Amino acid sequence: MVLVKLKRDTYGVASDYLRKSLEYIYNPDKAKHMNGFGVSTHDAETTQSQFDYVKHYFHRTADNPLVHLIVSFPKEVKTLEKAIELAYYIAFYFKDEYQVIWVIHYKATERSFYHIHLILNPVSFKTGLLYNTSRPNMAYFCDWIESRTHMNTLYFFADIVSSDDL
Repeated sequence: MVLVKLKRDTYGVASDYLRKSLEYIYNPDKAKHMNGFGVSTHDAETTQSQFDYVKHYFHRTADNPLVHLIVSFPKEVKTLEKAIELAYYIAFYFKDEYQVIWVIHYKATERSFYHIHLILNPVSFKTGLLYNTSRPNMAYFCDWIESRTHMNTLYFFADIVSSDDL
């Protein structure tokens, strides 16, 4: 089963949360593969400035600084190549309307080897509207994942003090 964890806490100052989240995913000791749609993956500073540009353009700078999704694959996903393929399918969901960057991490646990972090600019670059992380939208996102990966998918909202892993 694919598990999707939605982190909703901003840890205080919004720009700090975005910066810290980007620094975390850009960590070369953890990142096995990184890519994005609508945003550069060159470095955290460039990514943040591109997110900020869209927010300023639509006057949405006081809103949630990011949507942080952690998607954990079952142990059947044994290779980095397969994790990369699945990450593309999953991130593709957002590409027509939101800037999204993702990274694949390897961490052997009881239930999985690979997980991905998706950092989404919640401000649409087309409309300026915010991405809604409601239960119905998360269920629809899980349906998308299931249709692309052919694996059952479940989402949950993370506790405020939860880690950045699944």
